[in-house]
Amino acid sequence: MRDAPVRALVRVPALAIPAAAVAAPVDLILAAIKRDRIAYVAFVASVSPTDEVKAAEQGRVRQADEDAYEAASEVDEG
Repeated sequence: MRDAPVRALVRVPALAIPAAAVAAPVDLILAAIKRDRIAYVAFVASVSPTDEVKAAEQGRVRQADEDAYEAASEVDEG
């Protein structure tokens, strides 16, 4: 009696599941990852100039100032 369900499953072809149904969730995930990367790059590009302006208003030292100081210090030591 147990062999009947097993035999029925053996008769079902493995390719009965459409490939589009299996591949679609992966494509949606990859598309979401791509959109997230694009949004992150745009966000980072907008944050840097905003931070530079705010640093100048508050009198904080900016990364460009640090880099210029280090470059000048290396020339003096050399």
